[in-house]
Amino acid sequence: MATTANREDAVLELLLEALPYLRHGLERKSAQILAHLVQERLGLAAVAVLSRDTVLAVSGQADQLCGYLVVPLRADDETLGTLRLYHRAEHRIDDQDQHTATVLARLLGAYLELADMPQDRIALEDDRTTVFARVSQIRFVEARGHLVDVALYERRLRYRGTLAQCEARLQQYGFVRVHRSYLANPRYVIAAKPLQSGLYVLYVDDRALSQIPVSRQHAHHVRRALSVVTSN
Repeated sequence: MATTANREDAVLELLLEALPYLRHGLERKSAQILAHLVQERLGLAAVAVLSRDTVLAVSGQADQLCGYLVVPLRADDETLGTLRLYHRAEHRIDDQDQHTATVLARLLGAYLELADMPQDRIALEDDRTTVFARVSQIRFVEARGHLVDVALYERRLRYRGTLAQCEARLQQYGFVRVHRSYLANPRYVIAAKPLQSGLYVLYVDDRALSQIPVSRQHAHHVRRALSVVTSN
């Protein structure tokens, strides 16, 4: 790890480089950049960035002799993910290492919380309970007859209204209509698979790696939305 005298400077430098990529939250692309910067700037053997139960990114390599620290990334009293910092085999982890890791995680958590503040909350139903979910956590929205389901990472909640009303609510956050029955958050689209018909399906970054169809009517808008996201 960096020497004691340089640790604070190293943390500040990597934060200045990483923060622009985290303005949309902790995603696979931003997690990979974060992992690389933390590993490089702090001189670690490897760094892993995890969501609640998924490895988002890994930078470097760690063998069985490497000791490691695990620190949570928290925002708004919620654990968004975890940093796992692998030290080189010859390094003995000390209190200063723990302090540096804790400070880094707290600063990242505070920024993620600020980055998420403009992302308004939306009232959804879970059985008979109203849940105020962050818009930034929504992967896609699906209309099934008269019901509208909102998909988060690992569960679905019910929107009380029509798909058109939900679309009007979410358009300002970049959601796009991809099909007459679906809205998608382009930030969570990880792949697009062409079909023989000339259309394609989108793979979504959720627990089930959900697939959602793209209709010919909406294909152009979807491609444009995805190109904007990948260029950021």
